[in-house]
This record gives sequence, C-alpha cells and structure tokens, in this order.
Amino acid sequence: MGGKKYNGEAGGSRSPRSPDREAEDENRLMPEEVIRERRDRIEQIGSIRHFIVKLTIVLAALYLVFHFVYGLQRVIGNDMYPRILDGDLLLYYRLPDKIEIGDIVVFHKDGICRNGRVVAQGGDVVDIGDDGTLLINGNIQEEEIFYPTKARETGITYPYEVPLHSVFVLCDYRTEATDSRTFGAVPDSELDGKLISIFRRRGM
Repeated sequence: MGGKKYNGEAGGSRSPRSPDREAEDENRLMPEEVIRERRDRIEQIGSIRHFIVKLTIVLAALYLVFHFVYGLQRVIGNDMYPRILDGDLLLYYRLPDKIEIGDIVVFHKDGICRNGRVVAQGGDVVDIGDDGTLLINGNIQEEEIFYPTKARETGITYPYEVPLHSVFVLCDYRTEATDSRTFGAVPDSELDGKLISIFRRRGM
C-alpha cells in the first residue's frame, strides 16, 4: 500500500554522534588560526608541567645533598680572624672519614653554631705555657697563628686530657675567641662537619 516508509529515526531525530566525530566537525568549522592557537596553548601547558616536575626533582635533590652530605654556615663574629671573617659563608662536609689535627670544623656548643681549628684529639694532653705557647703531650706546637695562646681565668684547668671520641678546638683569634679553653673538648656527636671552602660575603 502507499504507506510512508520510515528510515528508522524516531520522530525524524538523528542518532547521536561520537565525541571524536563532533571534535572533527568542530575543527572543520574553526579557522586555522584558532586551531593553531589551541595547539600552541596545549604545548605550553605541557612544557610548564614538565618544567615544574624537573624543578621539583632538582630542589628535592639539593635539599637531600645539603641536609645529609654538605652544610652551609654563615659566620657571626671574628673568632677565626684573619682566616675567616664575620659574614663569610662556610661550606663544610658532614661525612668526613677522619678529623685530623689542623682541620677547621663546624660544631654546636651550648646551642650556638661555632667553628674552630682542631689542635688535639681524644687521649692527648693539652697544656698552655705562661708565655702563650701551646703544648700537646709535652711538645710545643709550631702554628701559623698571629696571637698567643693564653689560658682563660674561668675556663678549664691544665694539663687537660682530652676525653676519647672528642677533639680540642682553638680559634685563630686566640686573644678574644671563645673555644675549648672555655668549654672544654667537643664530643664527636657535636661536630657538624669539616670545612671545605670559604665564600667571602663582606661588601656584598
């Protein structure tokens, strides 16, 4: 009979298109400059994310290195004058295999971060002569220090035997500095590390 034929679309509605097909149609309708701008924007966002990830990795690595391997200390005062000056920045190594006589170390004492030169180790006997000479185990020490080594009136008594697992630390500015003559030997547990380099900050 002459009835109407239906094409399978209820009410004449079209079947829904896939998102990919709609995107293709939209791109077909958009000007080429708009498409290019969108692509550039996507690339920029990807580059920014990549930079942030790399920056995060670098910062995390620096934190680990300077928290567990190396350290920085800003010097306050002139206890190590003239070798180290007020305001200098010290780079030190936290994991030295061995601390030796003459090494400059960074340590904490009475809640203060200090630095000084190791002159004796555990088991050594330290004495100071009336003429300002330093004696270790009875031997006069020849040091490249410009100031005499004098005992402190309120410091330790001599001869002084350095306890095991400790070091005896003197500063280069012997007439004014506070060091082991005042507070005694420094235990290994209070040593932060051994000096590697000095960065002058005066005038910066």
